[in-house]
Amino acid sequence: MKCQNRRTRRAGGPLPACPATRLRVQLNTLRYRIRRIADLTGRDLGTLEDRVDFFLAPRATRWASTL
Repeated sequence: MKCQNRRTRRAGGPLPACPATRLRVQLNTLRYRIRRIADLTGRDLGTLEDRVDFFLAPRATRWASTL
């Protein structure tokens, strides 16, 4: 995960902001939190399957609570 402090332009628009910047935390803090989530859940956030599970879990919970 690399972040740039300066904004550069590509194809006429700004590059997307670094996730750590968007969350307003330091990059090392974000890395630590991701590693901690992986340790606590036993999931590998480097795999697409686990990322999809993490993406869908809160949505499924909200959907189930409306039934």
